[in-house]
Amino acid sequence: MLSPGTSLGPYRIIELVAVGGMGEVYRAEDARLHRDVAIKVLPSHLAADRSALDRFRREARAVAALSHPNILAIFDVGSEGGVHYAVTELLEGETLRARLARGRLEPREALELMLEIAQGVAAAHAREIVHRDLKPENIMITRDGRVKVLDFGLARSASGIFTARGETAPTEMLPTEPGVVLGTVGYLAPEQVEARSPTPATDIFALGCILFEAIAGKVPFERASSAHAMVALLHDDAPRLQNEGDPLLRDIDALIQRCLEKDPEERPRNGGELANELRALLGGERLSKKFRATARAKSALLPRVIAGIVGVILLVAIFIGVQRMRGRQIDHGYDLRASDIRGDGETKRLIELALHADAEGNRAKATQLLQEAHRRSKHTAFPAAFLSSFSDAAGQFTKGREWGAIAEKRLEGAGTYESLLARYLLVASHDHAQELALAKSAIELRPDAWRLRLAAAHIHFEQREREPALRELRQIDVSKPDDRRLVLVLADRASLGDTDGAERDLRASRLVNRPALFHYTEARIAWSRGDIARASELFNRAADEASAEALAPLEAESRMHSSIALVRLGRWEEAQRRLATCATRARQAGLLPRVFESSAIAAYAAHRAGDPAERDRKLVAAMSVAPPPEPAASLRLLAMRMRSDVWRKWSVTEIERDPAVAPSVVLMRAREAWLAGDLETAKQELRRARADDIDATGDREEAELLANELGLPSQVLPADPPYPNVLRYLAIFELAERISP
Repeated sequence: MLSPGTSLGPYRIIELVAVGGMGEVYRAEDARLHRDVAIKVLPSHLAADRSALDRFRREARAVAALSHPNILAIFDVGSEGGVHYAVTELLEGETLRARLARGRLEPREALELMLEIAQGVAAAHAREIVHRDLKPENIMITRDGRVKVLDFGLARSASGIFTARGETAPTEMLPTEPGVVLGTVGYLAPEQVEARSPTPATDIFALGCILFEAIAGKVPFERASSAHAMVALLHDDAPRLQNEGDPLLRDIDALIQRCLEKDPEERPRNGGELANELRALLGGERLSKKFRATARAKSALLPRVIAGIVGVILLVAIFIGVQRMRGRQIDHGYDLRASDIRGDGETKRLIELALHADAEGNRAKATQLLQEAHRRSKHTAFPAAFLSSFSDAAGQFTKGREWGAIAEKRLEGAGTYESLLARYLLVASHDHAQELALAKSAIELRPDAWRLRLAAAHIHFEQREREPALRELRQIDVSKPDDRRLVLVLADRASLGDTDGAERDLRASRLVNRPALFHYTEARIAWSRGDIARASELFNRAADEASAEALAPLEAESRMHSSIALVRLGRWEEAQRRLATCATRARQAGLLPRVFESSAIAAYAAHRAGDPAERDRKLVAAMSVAPPPEPAASLRLLAMRMRSDVWRKWSVTEIERDPAVAPSVVLMRAREAWLAGDLETAKQELRRARADDIDATGDREEAELLANELGLPSQVLPADPPYPNVLRYLAIFELAERISP
């Protein structure tokens, strides 16, 4: 945040006036022209994000390409000292959203306002620019009554000049086209939900929604959730205005109906055509013939609809039978139904068998079945989406991207739930905001999809939001499903303090018939209660049982946590032996993330045992797995803390390129200064890491430990749960040793 008096080129900051997801807006003085202006500044934490910076520049280009009294004017763009900014006219007034909060508009007032909006949009359309996110929040009414269209951050040119990648806080991402943020639920056009290319008619649909809301007091497709609103948008007719014989309202309703046509070809073609119709209504003229024809055609449908009902009744019995078959549940974890899968009966059967095998813990079999389903059907995206998720979980990121690209190509024509669930499976693991948004949207459609609730809980865990995580977990009924992942539901509840409830529900669940899963869960509960020795014994027992049941992922995780417990107890040599076994078994199973974690923890155990040569060998072994940027940054910090020099040979390029790791990069600089004995620089960089929100990352524990070593205030964090970064345990243990009396 910029302080009053700060200078950006010839502009002097006066005060902060607004904050949004993509920028801070300040009132400033232009020293050359002695006028007040508005300066939009990209926040520092987004300046390193290439997509955010591109969007910021794109918005400036989009607005600069336009010159119209109903569009916010841009005066200048610049960058100084790493601060990127755009200078626009300063508007004083209120948004249309604020105006509507005070009450609905009279019909003529709404038309006059919409005419000004349409004129501004028409200017954009004349330059082949589609806004794509028109809504009351992006319309400003100035104190002198002028109307201005704002926020062209999602603008897209029909010629491809502007493309949309990124998001803003008030804009809800919808997973319909690879990497594209489309707009805001409530004002979306059907083609945006269906991943079709936007046209000027896309903006017309949004303007129809705004005009309806201004008069009726609610958006036309308002439903209980965004997911249900999308379904209504695609399938329901637009509601009608209650005109009570008012000729003007009757014509406005006809115009809105035309704007809200499902087919873009049936709407006004652009802002200019809509503006002409609005002028006609305001001038006392009737709508053009084609608009009246559309309204009459809809009214003439009623007798035919009534006649059709008779025929429909005759088919009810057949319909019910078909629906029951289509609604058959394929997978309980995602509440996936037969009707969600595009393909023949055999394709659906293969996917059902695959997900059942995965629930049992047999991912190899699940992978084979999904590959067969993928080969059989050229339509559904589910097999490739699940295979992409499986590959990422195994650390096979290249293969994951390949399957992801295939899945994205198959999303064309997908239904709402297929699109949401497939997008969730494909989202990058570090993009917590998008991952959570997709999971929540899918849950709105399928409240019983407990796997998605578990995923939402884990995202809250990674963001250190314990209360929301526990709320999600407590909504999962663990008494019915027979699925290995119920282990995580119960273990995570224990991690959050619900140990008694977790133990009670464990003994009432079907996990009692699965020894390896049962004892792993018992081990996590014992760990959460602070009984480390008991936890180590139970983890070891679970590992042996998992090996006998051929549950390689559970075996590897159990052996690793058993070893971590030994590290906590200071049994360094025994921990190293158990970690070596864990790494070997994980490598045999292709579980590269577990190989990385086991090797890194073994390096720490060797360090504490006074064996620097073995420490360095294990550090090199961990890095040889080629971990992604986040764990690579954590390993680098661990190596620095142990005063090993191997990290100096590791490339930092990929880490520095990833904006999600930016706070950890600053922390790395702090730790490097600490190694060099430059404690003041180390403190300064640590403060920067705090400002960059290191506390929301998996390296917060490293920051707390460094703060303690520098004589700054620090906090011992709970050693539960094992998210978002298993290596965090090592910093927790060491910090506890330092702070404990």
